[in-house]
Amino acid sequence: RLAPIRARLLAHRDHPLARVRGDIEPSDLAAHLLLTVRGSDPRLHLSTGDIEPTITFRLNDFHAKKAGLLAGLGYGWMPEHLVENELKKRVLVPLRWRGAEVHVFEPRLYYRGGRPLGRAARLVVDRLKADARRTRAG
Repeated sequence: RLAPIRARLLAHRDHPLARVRGDIEPSDLAAHLLLTVRGSDPRLHLSTGDIEPTITFRLNDFHAKKAGLLAGLGYGWMPEHLVENELKKRVLVPLRWRGAEVHVFEPRLYYRGGRPLGRAARLVVDRLKADARRTRAG
């Protein structure tokens, strides 16, 4: 197991969804542009996974998605560590989604057993494991 990644459902503070009073309904989300990363895996089981948005825009990576959110184009899930400053400054705001506005993903590292890893692979695995231990301890 690697360090957990927390993601939040966000929009720009000026986006219409950010101004909804109370909990956001599925129909509210479905009426707006969903920004997502190409190849997002349905096995993540995001609380918005059952919603059929009218328009979905698939981006290549989270940095492009962040730029889209900052431009006010739509809403989407973002790993907290990539938007810490924007959350503190309230440029991006969490949406009050009745499903769950925080999602915790617990990645796992898999590699073939029975065959020794090379030096580079061993270094990557050791550093990822050390980071996971630090995160669980702290």
